[in-house]
Amino acid sequence: MQFMVQGAWGVVPVHLNELSPPAWRGTFPGVVYQMGNLLSANAAMLQAKLAEHFVRPNGQRIMPSRWPA
Repeated sequence: MQFMVQGAWGVVPVHLNELSPPAWRGTFPGVVYQMGNLLSANAAMLQAKLAEHFVRPNGQRIMPSRWPA
């Protein structure tokens, strides 16, 4: 499994280096990676809010609104 994942996504930093301007070649992949982290950091909270909003046809919530303490 890991071999397949690395084979598919392991070339992305190299491709970003090739797309970047020569002056940014060392910095560009890291900056783009961190910007992706910044944009995806809110995903868990967004999914939780959406799960609280949507309700099954029988009235049961998909995810409990409060987690057990």
